[in-house]
Amino acid sequence: MKKSVVNIGIIGCGAIANQYHMPALKSLLDCNVVAVCDLIIERAERAADYFGISKEYAFTDAKDLLSIDEIQGVIILTPNYNHCELTELAASWKKHVFVTKPMGRTLEESNRMIKACENNNVQLFVSFMHRYLLGIEQTRQLIKENTIGKIEMVRILNAPGATSTVSKWFYDKENVGGGCIIDIGVHGIDLVQYLLGEIEEVTFADMGRFRDTIVTQGETVHPNNEDHAVAAYKTHSGVTVSHMISWHHWSNADRFSMEIFGEKGSIFLRDPMGLVNVCKVEPGKPASWISLELPYTKLGIDQHESFLEMIRTNGTAYPGGAEGLACIKVVRAIYKAIETKKAVKIDDLEEA
Repeated sequence: MKKSVVNIGIIGCGAIANQYHMPALKSLLDCNVVAVCDLIIERAERAADYFGISKEYAFTDAKDLLSIDEIQGVIILTPNYNHCELTELAASWKKHVFVTKPMGRTLEESNRMIKACENNNVQLFVSFMHRYLLGIEQTRQLIKENTIGKIEMVRILNAPGATSTVSKWFYDKENVGGGCIIDIGVHGIDLVQYLLGEIEEVTFADMGRFRDTIVTQGETVHPNNEDHAVAAYKTHSGVTVSHMISWHHWSNADRFSMEIFGEKGSIFLRDPMGLVNVCKVEPGKPASWISLELPYTKLGIDQHESFLEMIRTNGTAYPGGAEGLACIKVVRAIYKAIETKKAVKIDDLEEA
């Protein structure tokens, strides 16, 4: 049956919009991009051209876009420092919200975003794109089926590389809410909680900066936030997790890799052998290897279709505000553990 078309507005037409979100949205036949907005009018106009819409629907003021009645939901792809403000504004115009990670810079911002959407009876969908990468759902199913037995330990790496291509606002901790931990580390934190359950405690954390001077987009900047970190977690189910995070490490594993160790074997995600590989060990038998054959899906399609389907069916956002807030709690616990040099239980964090 043909799906009804959902009318969307895009706020923020920078790098991540062009690289990931816009190509996915353009590929979806049930998505109609009505208007676009960016503080730089040339970027908004280029986005309008990309979607084949009139430049009169390319705005620099989000209110102009939000005032269009036919728009049902907005995709917020702006810097971290205005996620909260724009989410509150969009909610006040009764638009469903898709916001890129991290949801907010702080617990206070994240709670405000949740409250704004609840008060206006709209959904808040948080863009944890790694949940939708090839192999993640298959790995989740392997865990549910107890394929490798009780999970005991996990190692995960988030390392995008290519930091010279990002804007200079990334290198100010006030703008970002921190540094690489809140920027790219949230992907690993969310995957741990999605696949293995909630993180109960940050048992150790440390961070630092390798590069004191960065040349980005032809301009020299002097960062005041971290560019690498390591953290250890314990989940409610007793899984020990080690997490390495870097803005600079060049990885051939498509931004992240993950190793899940169980009592009867291991699962390796996005390593040189392939996207998902399983090592099974049974008593008296040699170890066996299985490499999953995964159906190809264009990057971003499944995630954005989930948002459209949520609007179409009056469904509930998942991952939504609760998942976004849970991730930010872990982020703040990491920073607190670094500051105090002590383990931090998530439930002991002060709510805001």
